[in-house]
Amino acid sequence: MNNKDYRAAVPDMPLSFARKMDETLERIENMETKKRKMSPRALIICAILVVTLIGSAIAATEYRVFDILWHMNPLGGAENLIEKNVGVYENEYVRVAIEEAAYDGQGVMLYIRATPLKPETHPLYSPIMNTENDSDWVYKHTEYEDGSGMIEFLGRSDGKDFVSFGVSVTVEDENGKEIWLDAWDAKKEADGSVILYADGFSDEKLGDTAVLTAKVRSHLCAPDATRKTSFPEGEIIHTMPKVDVTRNYKLIPVSAEEIAHFDLIEGEISFTPVRGYMKIRYAYQEREDEPMGVTFKPYFPDGMEIVDGSGGQTLLGEENGFELWEELSEIQSYETLPETITIRVKVIGEARYLCDVECRVVAQ
Repeated sequence: MNNKDYRAAVPDMPLSFARKMDETLERIENMETKKRKMSPRALIICAILVVTLIGSAIAATEYRVFDILWHMNPLGGAENLIEKNVGVYENEYVRVAIEEAAYDGQGVMLYIRATPLKPETHPLYSPIMNTENDSDWVYKHTEYEDGSGMIEFLGRSDGKDFVSFGVSVTVEDENGKEIWLDAWDAKKEADGSVILYADGFSDEKLGDTAVLTAKVRSHLCAPDATRKTSFPEGEIIHTMPKVDVTRNYKLIPVSAEEIAHFDLIEGEISFTPVRGYMKIRYAYQEREDEPMGVTFKPYFPDGMEIVDGSGGQTLLGEENGFELWEELSEIQSYETLPETITIRVKVIGEARYLCDVECRVVAQ
């Protein structure tokens, strides 16, 4: 299962929805870029979340690169990880600049601005912009008998040529460990510019340096969305130093309800000022009434939920009829943790839980 898989990140999302979303994105992209999966953060209507932090915290809105973290707040000191004016690509129609980048040794967030250089005659279009309800753009909606559907992008309604652009980003350290930034969001500014937010994290910590490579593809398109010109690919390369700001904890299960087909083996949490990374290793035997497996929600001893976000699961192997899995998810960062936390085991796709596992927290 891929990192930040739809089902792992949002357990209640039907698999058919995730597949149709992939198909729709592939159709409207129409560019030679890697196929991306939209982050659930770009798909869910954001509720107002009140997060109680242990220690000092900063408001995410103070730094634009953290706007993608609508579901959690960075801690004080996160601003020290931000680099500004990372790099620029420009042709005669569009200027694409990485204005802010935040790197915490395992994850990367980017704030990218695309500015139209001829906004009156050649507006910008990005496949991840939410323009379905914008009268300037034309879409075709198709519904299928099974209740699913697709959306096809058809171009401009006002007869203007436009510039379609896309940005793909990878980050790789000196040992070949890679982050593929697979969570994207976009918004249009009043001046016609487009803001892109990108986010991703690795399954493990990266080395002493990490090289960010951003590839920019842009095309001059006719009003019917056919290409007239493809511009040379732009590339922005930037080396980011690792900042040693991580606090590490081991999770040792000390009590649990007896579940014949499940066992939480161990866990760990790493906190940076930006966010936390929680890794849970467990054994699971799939049953007919639980065909999609389980995922996890962390809680403080008083019952307050620790906010989590995107994540993914990796199959490690099989032993005695049980599959051995590892789940990694991002969580709210804290300055300290209590002596114990509770890991609630949730059935994916259902609003029910298998058990609660109390874990002792040991600082590393």
